[in-house]
Amino acid sequence: MSPASSKKVLWITALALLALVLFLDQYSKYWIDKKLPIREFELVVGDMMHKIPRYVETDQSIKAFGVPGKPGENGIVIIPNLFSIVHVVNKGAAWGIFHGKLNFLTAISALAFIGMLVFFNRICEGYMERVIGLGLLMGGTLGNLVDRMNLIARDSGIHGVVDFISFRTIISIRFFEEPFDLEYPSFNIADAGICVGVFLLCFSMFLRPEKNGKHSPMAVAIQKKWCKWRGREFKEMPDETA
Repeated sequence: MSPASSKKVLWITALALLALVLFLDQYSKYWIDKKLPIREFELVVGDMMHKIPRYVETDQSIKAFGVPGKPGENGIVIIPNLFSIVHVVNKGAAWGIFHGKLNFLTAISALAFIGMLVFFNRICEGYMERVIGLGLLMGGTLGNLVDRMNLIARDSGIHGVVDFISFRTIISIRFFEEPFDLEYPSFNIADAGICVGVFLLCFSMFLRPEKNGKHSPMAVAIQKKWCKWRGREFKEMPDETA
């Protein structure tokens, strides 16, 4: 395969993953926005911001956001006391950091997406795992960027990233009077794509950092331990350029 054809395959693979993540992310957010009332959002009253942990139907909230949901609903329980589908609007980044700084986050996301496109060949050439990782990362970045730029109008009328995957459990421990309410911050398919993409990129850069095909010391060490655990003789891995 010629270098030009090889690059074309890499781009097609990455763009296909980007499109898949973007479609699944936006369709799931569209469905959540249509079917579930918002569980959590921010209500600004005067100069004060109040967090509403459960949807409360008031004239003020409806006037501010136009939210027509039913009070008291808390999403769809998939696995009791563990996994639910909810409707949360996140005005920050992952885990709610940089809350309320949508313009800043929009600019950062846009610059990151452009940077990934510009440096795609330099990062991914010769590394299919990086192509997959960067495709997922670009799809996730673009999915949340669409929300932050408010390119698709939501029925809720609230400007922010829609999160809906929720892991939450309540456990009781002896000697403690109150149970512990453990909840991982809600996330979406775009966030999942970003996390998997970053993991694949880091994994590749640690194990195969050089583009000349030489294996990293970490990769050799892992291979030695794997062979020892399997009771096999270790053979030096040939360079990929050999």
